[in-house]
Amino acid sequence: GGGGGGGGGSGADLSPFHTIVQTNFQIIAYTNSELHFRMIGLFAELETILPNAIVALITRRAFLAALEDGITGAQILTFLENHAHPKTREKRNHVIPETVREQLLLWEQEKDRVKYSPSTMYTFSANSGMTTDKFDELVEFAHDSFVHLWSNPDKLTLIATSPQGHNDPIM
Repeated sequence: GGGGGGGGGSGADLSPFHTIVQTNFQIIAYTNSELHFRMIGLFAELETILPNAIVALITRRAFLAALEDGITGAQILTFLENHAHPKTREKRNHVIPETVREQLLLWEQEKDRVKYSPSTMYTFSANSGMTTDKFDELVEFAHDSFVHLWSNPDKLTLIATSPQGHNDPIM
């Protein structure tokens, strides 16, 4: 098989760049460009660096680190699709195995599962005049105001978040 040679010292990196993504999450990237190595390294762990190719592994840790850096799963998938090896395009309908695609999207959803919001914990006592009835009213008010996160009537404890754009405590 033929192939274009490198050549020209213009400084622009025009070397060919093709990737193959395998079902075991391994990426084989055919390139000799350090820029391409670094791009793959944003979301995968480099395993082997050869003169004209690298082998990398997409791991949960590397992928989540990329998400923390503001790169989306869709951007990574598009990047890999755009640089898919021509032979892969001929052989498969999907240049990225469906198992890999689904796992990346699951990892991304996992990151978005937990939402943090500032909140305040209120702890009352019978000594301060708080009754079970008053506490239940307070919890109901917090529910109705969409600020209730958690409450324990036995311990007269309530955790509430601030309503959007409103930082006043509920008491």
